[in-house]
Amino acid sequence: MTAVVNNIGQLINNYALVRNPKMGVDMDIIEDIVCREMNISPSSMNSKSRNRKELVPRQIAHYMAKKFTSRSLSEIGGRLGKRNHATVLHSINTVNDVWLHDPQYEDHISNIDLKLIKLKVRLDKKRLEVLINEQTSQ
Repeated sequence: MTAVVNNIGQLINNYALVRNPKMGVDMDIIEDIVCREMNISPSSMNSKSRNRKELVPRQIAHYMAKKFTSRSLSEIGGRLGKRNHATVLHSINTVNDVWLHDPQYEDHISNIDLKLIKLKVRLDKKRLEVLINEQTSQ
């Protein structure tokens, strides 16, 4: 029993998600979940438009990408709307300061956040199962 506990402890110490809790959610998935929740197309999210219908979902996607990935602001901006790092930082701050407190958007943000958390838990569980199987097969 002690050997099993030591192996599991060692496995957890080596587990990448313990060291990098943002690992796992792909930018495409974030974009898809935000587009579905906000009822816009991916092309609208990536457009140059500053119309609120496209702007707010893009800002929320920037916020979620920063929260659920280890990508840099420049990488997030390049992938979601072809924006620079300063724009992404502004988006994150706007979501924190404005949209999280706006009744029109706070439910959408909570729904997106919950979906991404559930997805991340499933991904983490699968990764842990793979690592346990690798450890026990050695």
